Amino acid sequence: MLKEEELIKGFVGRCVGDEYMIEFLFVLLTLKHIVVIYPDPPLVIAGTVTAYSELDSCHYENCLMASGKSAYIGAAACPRVMALGTKIIIEGQSYICEDRTSKLYDGRFDLFFGYGEESYRRAKQFGIQNKEIVLYNLDW
Repeated sequence: MLKEEELIKGFVGRCVGDEYMIEFLFVLLTLKHIVVIYPDPPLVIAGTVTAYSELDSCHYENCLMASGKSAYIGAAACPRVMALGTKIIIEGQSYICEDRTSKLYDGRFDLFFGYGEESYRRAKQFGIQNKEIVLYNLDW
């Protein structure tokens, strides 16, 4: 079993309990980051997290995101199955899903680090990381 699958399996066992684990484990292992949600309590998953800045990812005037808002620190591009406006917490920092990841990288969580060269440098330095992600106010 892959390490990533073990992490996801562990989170599912704690979040939804043993009686639901078998039913949903197949979905988790097949789709990796797309999970069946129980909104109360919040769901904790393992996921791939990256970062972006205006210099590498703002393709539209005013750096517009899928939500119609201009990109801001605290915004995230989330997997396409997640509702815009979903709140996520990564390492104690809150983000709002305001954008969609590209189809090529769907399933990742991509955090906006800001405008300018310094933000671009920090986003590149962040790289690709596996993190624990807390999901709130879900509407999938």
